[in-house]
Amino acid sequence: MLAKDIYGIGFAPADQIAQRIGIPRDSLDRARAGIDHVLLEATLDGHCALPPQKLKLTAVKLLEIPEATIEQALSQMLTSSSLLLEEIDGDALIFLPHLRMPEEGIAAKIKAPAQAPMIYPPIDFEKAVTWCQQRTGKTLAPSQRDALKTVLETRVVVCWRAQTAWRTATTGLGASCEAWASATTAGPSWSTTRSAADA
Repeated sequence: MLAKDIYGIGFAPADQIAQRIGIPRDSLDRARAGIDHVLLEATLDGHCALPPQKLKLTAVKLLEIPEATIEQALSQMLTSSSLLLEEIDGDALIFLPHLRMPEEGIAAKIKAPAQAPMIYPPIDFEKAVTWCQQRTGKTLAPSQRDALKTVLETRVVVCWRAQTAWRTATTGLGASCEAWASATTAGPSWSTTRSAADA
């Protein structure tokens, strides 16, 4: 468990040290450390949890040990509550405990505004886009049109790792669509929507 005990050492160097001092490659301690590492690495891609099968397969590939050893280590970690197993929308997911609570908090904060009714009348999307494109001199790509339509029809939008040029063009046209909507209806507040999208 050097990777946990010594900040910054990382899993690979800790694993090499463990093997040099005689810890077997198929030990449960190594398997548990590998499982922790896989879940932490998944956070770099924005995942708070992984499906059990994906977690096991990734750990097997990383550690090069039998899946049965991974399953035994995983079972111990779930029993001791060092990992949490939950079912969300019919899918089983395994969490690191310190990531579960923040995810619940964020979801709760997003849920209320997302479920609230729209505060403005329906917008004629095609007319709005035509007007906005003429005004800005920019033409939306199909993916940008889809994104803008979603933003205008949804109370909360989360934009994850959007390319800067794509996001700038889309939010800029969104602001123009707001101007068009404001001239014809009580339109949405783009600044609020954009803040949610950039979160």
